[in-house]
Amino acid sequence: RISLQILYSRTIAETLGFGGTGTSEYDRESTDGYARRTRVDSAIIVEEWDNASQTGTYGRLVEDRFYVKASGGGGISIQDLRAAVELFGKETLAQFEAES
Repeated sequence: RISLQILYSRTIAETLGFGGTGTSEYDRESTDGYARRTRVDSAIIVEEWDNASQTGTYGRLVEDRFYVKASGGGGISIQDLRAAVELFGKETLAQFEAES
């Protein structure tokens, strides 16, 4: 199962605690899983995986106003979650914004 959320807000970066270009990046791994926050181009990527429950999340903050996040488990991999989020590129998100 995959649950997909698309959040649009001009203040979503602040609400999520991402402080623009000053946002700290991290990469934490253990036998239990991992949590990462990285910057790719102008997007902030947040990725978490729990090995015990085989569940995780993958989110991407785009242009400090769109947050697309996929969560799932039960046979779903982190690559599946990433692929679901990447279906919503800048053009698609711009369309959502125009219709809001």
